[in-house]
Amino acid sequence: MVAPLEYVFKAMDIMRIIYGPDIIFIICSDDIPWVKKAVSDQGHIASYSYVFMENNPQNVDLAVLSLCNQTIATTGTFSWWAAWLAGGTTIFYKHQARQGSEYRQMVNYDDFFYPHWILLE
Repeated sequence: MVAPLEYVFKAMDIMRIIYGPDIIFIICSDDIPWVKKAVSDQGHIASYSYVFMENNPQNVDLAVLSLCNQTIATTGTFSWWAAWLAGGTTIFYKHQARQGSEYRQMVNYDDFFYPHWILLE
């Protein structure tokens, strides 16, 4: 299941409320061109400071994310590991897998999300 852009913007708003307007977002993705197009279509993100991690191997992106103070995680194990390694405040997309899907049967949500992580729709 893919986290909608509305979730990402809501999570960014929450991080900005908690940590102030000087927060800088580091954006990693396996499809940066899609992300750039998606955020450019949204006027909302123009008021944020952000950097795209581009043309790096996944291990470099994960290493950079592990050094961050906060994490906004979407779906999948890459986001999970980034959040776990970074520690700090984590906002995670609540719907990791569709109800009844094979992946949902493999994931114990009680173990997947740490109690102090913030879960959003």
